[in-house]
Amino acid sequence: MRTLSTVTAACAALSFVAGSAWAQDVRRSVADAAAVLIGTSRDVERVSENLVIHRVVVERVLHGDVVEVVSVVDLPTLSLHVRPQRGQRRLFCLGTFERQARRHGLPDRWAPYYRLSPAPAAHPLVNSSETSQGLLDFVQIVLDSERGAGPRPVNDRLLPLIFEGPAAVRLEAVHLLTQRRVLLEALTPLQLSQLQARAVGEVDDVSFKVALAELLAERRLEGLVDALCLSIDAVEDRRFAESLGRIAKLMHGEDALEVLRPHLEQRRRADAHGRLLIALGATSTERALRALLRMRASDTGDRQWVDAALRLHGSPEALAVLRDDG
Repeated sequence: MRTLSTVTAACAALSFVAGSAWAQDVRRSVADAAAVLIGTSRDVERVSENLVIHRVVVERVLHGDVVEVVSVVDLPTLSLHVRPQRGQRRLFCLGTFERQARRHGLPDRWAPYYRLSPAPAAHPLVNSSETSQGLLDFVQIVLDSERGAGPRPVNDRLLPLIFEGPAAVRLEAVHLLTQRRVLLEALTPLQLSQLQARAVGEVDDVSFKVALAELLAERRLEGLVDALCLSIDAVEDRRFAESLGRIAKLMHGEDALEVLRPHLEQRRRADAHGRLLIALGATSTERALRALLRMRASDTGDRQWVDAALRLHGSPEALAVLRDDG
């Protein structure tokens, strides 16, 4: 069985089947797997109520030393993933099962034995869609990073996925950058500037926008909170406002109020101003609490938003004020 040097040379690609959870499962499962391959389940053998064996014909090996036909063990009562069916072509992220196979008395003629990754959506179907190809490219980047590829070359391949890739791929590419400090620290000033521009300009995919903003906050990018506040009028989803507050707290601590204050003092629509109050509450700082309580006492007309911000702040004093007035 020939092992490919790059997944992009493969004829098949992965299908996106379960939202961002899919890619997250694949990202983690690929990193932990003893073998990663694309194959088709040819036969299914039920050994017992708690043990099923899939005889998988291997089409492409992406990682590991794998023969042409392998036995993939599924433990139906212990696993949560989507189960392969006969004739289905999938990505398989596999762990070794040789020792357990001997203990179960499984026949030598079916060796080698592997076990499916336990992640719920780590074995997606394979097809030729654009989204699938992007996900397959992402899998190869994860594998190359695990094999020691330099952080800058990895980032050079991740950034196009972030800017141009399918929704699930770009989100997980951001998560990969955020979670691997060596990749995060290797981002160049130009790349950081491009990522900030995308974070500010994104208005439709709030999950992606928040992930980008949090990535940049991890790098403590100067001026980030001010830049993100430019989006508050256009992005109505409260998740962004809450993330903005958490980022302000992460980067500025008790001074988060002072960073947000100029934006709170600008003339803007009531709902946009209210979202800035939500961001202030999400900082959960003492200075934010004092400011919100003063606003509430002055009855400025933002009572609904101020109360929502106090509820989000969550301190005993904030909740007591709401409860006593309830």
